[in-house]
Amino acid sequence: MSGADLPLSLEYGTTVSYRGKPHVIRLESQDFVTVVLFDPETEKLVQAPIEELSPRSEIPAPPIQDLATIKEEDWQDARKIYEIIKPLLEKPNRSKADVIERADACDVHYVSIYRWIRQFEAIGKISAFLRGARKDKGKKLLTADVEKIISDVIEAHFLTRQRWSPAKVFREIEKLCKRNKLDTPHSNTIRNRLKQIESYKTTKAREGTKAAEAERLLLRGHFPGAEVPLSVVQVDHTPIDLILVDNIYRQAIGRPWLTLLIDVCTRMVLGFYISFDPPGNLSLGLCLVHAFLPKEKGLTGSASTPSGHAGACPERSTPTTPRNFGARCCRRRARSTASIWSGARSRHLATARTLSDCSAR
Repeated sequence: MSGADLPLSLEYGTTVSYRGKPHVIRLESQDFVTVVLFDPETEKLVQAPIEELSPRSEIPAPPIQDLATIKEEDWQDARKIYEIIKPLLEKPNRSKADVIERADACDVHYVSIYRWIRQFEAIGKISAFLRGARKDKGKKLLTADVEKIISDVIEAHFLTRQRWSPAKVFREIEKLCKRNKLDTPHSNTIRNRLKQIESYKTTKAREGTKAAEAERLLLRGHFPGAEVPLSVVQVDHTPIDLILVDNIYRQAIGRPWLTLLIDVCTRMVLGFYISFDPPGNLSLGLCLVHAFLPKEKGLTGSASTPSGHAGACPERSTPTTPRNFGARCCRRRARSTASIWSGARSRHLATARTLSDCSAR
């Protein structure tokens, strides 16, 4: 939510923005025209007109990022900043002396402390401290002639039974670029292009279809750590074998996707989500919400009347494909809003008994 969507609070102790700086209301308005503010930097009281005040959330918020794509080191850096300012956030009437004391204890400048507080108060999430992604990330900046040479060499030598190494592919591209008087791309650019090729396509071209299919086979055997209900749950996506049509012209809309959250121990379906959107973070997140919440209202009037409830938090969530976000992203989502997601197994024994009864049936 942006600052324009939030009302301006004039209550005592509220932090507002006045002339681009944070101020704290120390005396509520008596005439509905002016208000007395405290400047934490100068430690002075000022009387300011209400029309010049704005909510602190009016500070431009950083763009929303997908928490599943954030690197671990970047996330840890953001967490470190939050831990530095966390004691100050719990003090609504903090003074400049408090900020300087905290800055000296953490070996940072007090101006940085003020900047981090403004960033966090703008959106209230730890993701405010994450650096924005480069605007040109993922774009190909090479010329069309160089791109053609790269694609031709990859198709002719890398995706073949010759199985050229990345270094040999780069040397061939370098030779052809010099022959055509073109700028040679960096070796890391070529290595990144090779990493972007789908693993199945690379294995099939270099080692054959049999080797590529073998990489997709699932390991059979006992799943470790799934001895009791809600210890481990798995998420899977599959298209439904139905083609839905609209109710007016009977034109085909498509096949919806079904996302299931299954308890490994009992094989019970804890939650599901159906959508026309392809599998992703949204479908998995809504499926987890459906699994965690109680389901008594949804079963009202149906033939199924459970003796307990199947809404609980599992100890570990395991996606079937590495592209989906798992427990780490759930923890990030919770911590980004300054809350805690423990990931612990549910303490409701009734839920475990319900799952065991369903398994026995």
